[in-house]
Amino acid sequence: MQFAVTFRHMEPTEALKAYARERMERVRKYLPDPISCHVVLSTERHNHRIDVSFQLHNGLSIAGHETTENMYSSIDLVIAKIERQVRKYKGKLEGMRARPPRGARPSSASGKPLPCRAKPSLTPGSGCGRIAAPRRISSTIEVIVGCGRRYDGFTPSGRARCNSR
Repeated sequence: MQFAVTFRHMEPTEALKAYARERMERVRKYLPDPISCHVVLSTERHNHRIDVSFQLHNGLSIAGHETTENMYSSIDLVIAKIERQVRKYKGKLEGMRARPPRGARPSSASGKPLPCRAKPSLTPGSGCGRIAAPRRISSTIEVIVGCGRRYDGFTPSGRARCNSR
């Protein structure tokens, strides 16, 4: 990772530079290969300001800034902000990866749809718990009739609950 530190309106110290580098390395546990990190340390009257920007390999830019009366606390606070942003970004990516595309049926490794091992049951509430994607009622009924499963009702979100075992 390329690391650049700029000091504005203050004396450059090796201790601040080393502390900033050490703290910025904490982002690596979330992002394996950030391309570059640019840190700007500056003073404005009695306040110490830090601006940090990370460039990632996919073109995404993550930035944060913080102003306090102590430069070391500014560094700690801005890295906490950036870690929060990165965790949120990674959570969104994992959420997208874990969710199948809308309307897709579960399939095996060979790509064939899995057979429904559920046997029709006429007693409400004894279903397998499968839930159909939310659709308009008319299209949901067509899907229910088309797949051969029985559904005993709808959840509050408008999804149909399976009644097959």
